[in-house]
Formats: sequence, structure tokens, C-alpha cells
Amino acid sequence: MSKRMQIETLESRRLFAGGLQGTYFNNVDFTGSTFTRTDATVNFAWGTGAPASAIAADTFSAQWTGTVVPTQSETYTFHTVSDDGVRLWVDGKLLINNWTNHAPTENTGQIALVAGRAYDIKLEYFENVRGAVMQLLWSSPTTPKAVIPTSALTPPAVVANGLRATYFNNADFTGASLTRTDSTVNFVWNSGSPASAIGSDTFSARWTGTVTASTSETFTFTTRSDDGVRLWVNHKLLINNWTNHAPTDNTGQIALVAGTAYDIQLEYFENVGGAVVQLSWSSPSTPKAIIPATALAPRTPSLADQLDHAVAFSISATQRTVNEFNATYGPANAPNRFPQFAPPGENWAVVDGAHWAAGFFPATMWELYSLTGNSAWKDNATRWTRGMAPTLTGGRTDDFYGFHDSQLALLAASGDPAAQSAMVMAAQRKVSTYNATVGAMQSKWRASTSGDPRANFGVLLDHIMDLPNVLWAADQLGDATMRQQAIQNALTVAANQFRADGGIYQWVYFEAATGQRISGETYQGYGNETTWSRGQAWAIHGFSELARLTGVPELRNAARRAADYWVAHAPTDGVPYWDFDVPVTSSTPRDSSAAAIAASGLLDLAKQLAGTDGVTAAKYRSAAEKILTSLSSAAYLSENTNSRGTLRHATINYPLNPPIADDSSSMADRYFLQAVSRYQS
Repeated sequence: MSKRMQIETLESRRLFAGGLQGTYFNNVDFTGSTFTRTDATVNFAWGTGAPASAIAADTFSAQWTGTVVPTQSETYTFHTVSDDGVRLWVDGKLLINNWTNHAPTENTGQIALVAGRAYDIKLEYFENVRGAVMQLLWSSPTTPKAVIPTSALTPPAVVANGLRATYFNNADFTGASLTRTDSTVNFVWNSGSPASAIGSDTFSARWTGTVTASTSETFTFTTRSDDGVRLWVNHKLLINNWTNHAPTDNTGQIALVAGTAYDIQLEYFENVGGAVVQLSWSSPSTPKAIIPATALAPRTPSLADQLDHAVAFSISATQRTVNEFNATYGPANAPNRFPQFAPPGENWAVVDGAHWAAGFFPATMWELYSLTGNSAWKDNATRWTRGMAPTLTGGRTDDFYGFHDSQLALLAASGDPAAQSAMVMAAQRKVSTYNATVGAMQSKWRASTSGDPRANFGVLLDHIMDLPNVLWAADQLGDATMRQQAIQNALTVAANQFRADGGIYQWVYFEAATGQRISGETYQGYGNETTWSRGQAWAIHGFSELARLTGVPELRNAARRAADYWVAHAPTDGVPYWDFDVPVTSSTPRDSSAAAIAASGLLDLAKQLAGTDGVTAAKYRSAAEKILTSLSSAAYLSENTNSRGTLRHATINYPLNPPIADDSSSMADRYFLQAVSRYQS
């Protein structure tokens, strides 16, 4: 390693002293002469004194900034004791706001935090006259109330210009790595290598940071590379040429606002032969040139960056499936075939458009169209969505949730009247099974195993996912009865399919004539009294969506009940085993599909609660972030494996003989991308 690289590597990993950066102003409104220092803690009782000789004892203000890192994953209470005004933000959320003249007063605010994660913190204070006090404390279920210690605080880092570069000794971002700050991306290594620790062939690199333009206009970003390259600016994929190729220019455009720092991520791999990667920009007022160091600042990779990478891989994996289906069945017939699951090393199990899982593949492509804006995904999604519509000529009465999402996207994108007719027909089929005595629509395909002849009306929890289609059709038709039947169905499920601990029954059977609840059972879970993980995920997602669509408080409460069970029982990586109560061994499969569905539902629910219950909203969002972090990692992403989909380790139905487990799944891929979209919004 060169001397310069050693210095850059040390700089990029430099540890800063603990505490917060304190900036003091000689007026109460953050104006006047200033004094800046690092305060180890915020624990000041100045009385009639002053913070420093340069600051007066009265009518001053102060601002502390940095990050705070908790040691436990739980809800923390932040406490301030102040005389006079105080405001506190953690993770961009205003927790405390008492901007008044007052005697020493304690104020509190709560937020759910994840252990080991650095959260931005900002504390503002003003002192009017007489006594001056400012203290910042915290507490949690396992942390006694105390001044936040120096070890939990870090002031803002002063970093060099350029981008954070991580080099890997394989072409797939694995192997030994080297991290440094590169002032620009302007490398023509040819047959050389980036560093002595990295080989000259089959290596990869990732640069992360921010880019700031000096003018407000549309910029063209240009990469020159040999071989593969991908570029995101503001988490938009501008360039995607992940192939082996000779030195090639690729471009992408985006409008930038002067002075705004936009996240940027550049990925590159070198296979064999010459190695080149350069990053330039141009605009109407900026001649094409390598992006200068002054426009760049390094940044540690974030979850958003990791998800960008996962979506780029999903693009490749989904396109491979489209190409394979076109080649196998022909372009005209391919949209009548739908991938459901694929064991490692095997091809997709294929179903027709009448199958309950058919809708997930077109919905995946609609998500990719939404995430990328690439019209090719709209075209493919349209083909496969239209391939489902003819199946409604049969007697199908349920499992319309994948169908609904795709048909609704087609209607929004093209106004296709066939999509509207198909969704209305599906809703009418669904409500044709409604029993007013039970207060639910019947799921007909499975008989009770209880042996009780009264258990003759089954309700499958999964089928609450059909109800958004019924609500949509009711609104289109102006049918108040249909709408009320959908709401009552959801309320019946909420009242009868939860256990006392918040876990769910997959099936509940009623007596049709009396509406009496007879039994709670499972089909895909470990046992009748255990909690099947995907069923719990359907409850989170389904009730959250229904609450959003109807505003019915009982449905939001049901979503919260399901979510609270999940948060309390999920493994540390957020991805559950196929049943929450199954005895776990080294070979017990996980279910990435359940995790993806839950993450999407948790994000939906968190957004709904953000304005009224910020603490709970933060808890659910943190749980979703934990899931997404895991699913987009090498442990679950199918990249560099022999699995066919975006994700692996999905369990479709373990109790079957043989089990359908540890597979790729079109369902997992669809809800993972929906969760990514919700995370980004």
C-alpha cells in the first residue's frame, strides 16, 4: 500500500472524540459573535455565570449537534432540564419544544432507537436573564435516567473532499476489502490494480458520498468504464451497464439544485484485461469534466445505498426471467405463464393465470417500473397483467390480491377498461360468498379438520388481502352494501383470528347457520395453536392497508396488534423462521417472503401513525429497516448464487410432503420491492 493510500485509509477511518459540537452565540436568537467547542456532555448549571469568556452571562443562545448512539434497541426517553428555552431533535424528529422563558424545568420526549445506530441529534437553547441551566439526559427500560455520556455522543466529522471508496478482491463485492477516500474517480489502471492489496483482475469497487452542484440545471453524468458500471444520484439509477465491455461511455441526466448535497453511489467491476473507471459531469453552463473533489464529500454507505444495489440486482434477475419465458414459450404465449417458486439450482415452477400466485410476477414488474421509470418494465408488466384477465371466466372467488395490484397499476398506467372490468368482476365474485350471519366471505377450498360438522364456513386470514379490491370496486360502483360487507369481513377476522398474545390463526371455521365460531386451525403453519409467520405478515400488511383505505380505528388496532407480536417475536435479523413456534434447529428454514410482506406492512402502518404516535411509528419503521437490511444483504439476496429470483430462503408451504421451502419466490420479490418503494417514499 502506498504512503498516500495509508494516509487516506487512516483518515477515512479516523475516530473523533466523543461529545457534541457546541456553538455559542452572544444573542438569544443565534446571532452575534460565536464561540465553538466540543462539549463532552450537556450538563451545565452556569447560574449567573457564562459558558465562556467570549459569551455574556445573559441573553445568549447555543446549539449542540452531532450523533447519539444507543446501546439497546428500545424506546428511549430524552430529558432536558433548562432555564430558559429548549428544543431537541433526534433523527430529525422534534421531541421537545419549550421555547419560553422559564425557571429550571424538565421536559421529555420519546423515540424508538436501534442499538449501535448513530442518530443525528440537535439541541437548541437560549438564556434570557438570571440563572442559566442546560442539561441533556436519557433513560430507557434498561437504562437508568442519567446525563447522556460522552461515549454515546459524537460531534460532526470534518472530512476531506472526494468519495469514500471500498475495493473488493472479487468482481462481486466480496473478498478482502480496502477503504480509502478518493478525491476524484479518474482511474486508468489498464493492467494495473487500485492498490497492492487488490488484484489487477476480477475486482470491484463502490464509491459513496455526496455531490453538490454550483448551478441549478440539468446535469449529464458520464461514466467511462471497462468493465461494468452503475451510477445512482439522489438514489435514482442513472447508468446501468453491468456487463463486460471495452472502454465505453454511458450517460444519465438529472436536475440538480445549486448548493444541495445529493447522495451519490458508483459501483464498478473489472473482469480481465484493461481496467478503467472515470466519472464526469456536464451541464449547459459546465463543460464536460471529471467531477472535481470540491463538489464531492465522502459518506458511509447507508441502507438506502444497499437497497439501491438490491433493486439493480432485481432488475437483472427479473429481466432474466422475462428473457427465459420469452425464449421457452414464445413472446405471444409467455405472458400466460407465471413463475411461482424455484428451489436453488432449479428453474421456476410455472403456473397459469388462474393460480393464486400469478399476480406477483406482473406486480414485481410494476414495482420496477415505479422505482426506475423505465418504460420497458411498464411494457412487460402490461403483457403479463393482461395475461391474467381471461382466467376470470372460471369460477374463482378469492386470492385476488396479486391480481388486484397488477390490474390497478395497468388501469392507472393505460386506462385499460378491461382492467377495470376484471377488478369489478373479481369483487363481485368475492362478495357472492358473503354470509351476513357470520359477517364474512367464505374461503371455500379447504374443509375443517376439527371433525365438528358445524365447522362448515371457513375464513382464511390471508384473504383479507382480497378486500382492497372489493373496496375499490364498491367505490367505482357506488355500492355501499358491498363496501360495508368488506369492512365487516375485516372486523370479523380481527375479532376471531387473533390469540390473546397477538398471534394469528390462519383459518377460523364458523357454523354458517348461526355464525358461531367453532375452531381455529392452520394449513401452512406448524400446528393449530402456533403462529405461522407469513400469516402474521398478512395480518400486518392487510389490516394496515384496510385501515388506510377505510379509516376504521378497529382495523388499525388489529394491524398494531399483529405488528407488536412480530416485533416481540422476530429473530435478531428480523427474518422469521417459517413458523414463530416451530422448534428451531440448524436446518429450520426461514421465510423471506413473510419478512418482505411484514416490512411493507410495517412501513405503511408507521406512516399512518407518524402524526399521532411518533414513538410507535418509529418502532415499526425500525423493525422494517432491520428486515430490509437483512433481505438486501448477501444472506438473503440471490446475487452470486444459483437461485432464480431476487431473494432466496422463502418458504411457500413447509407442511407439504415434500416441503416447498428455502426457495426463490415471486411473492417474496414482489413485496420486497414494494417495501423498498415505501421505504424511499
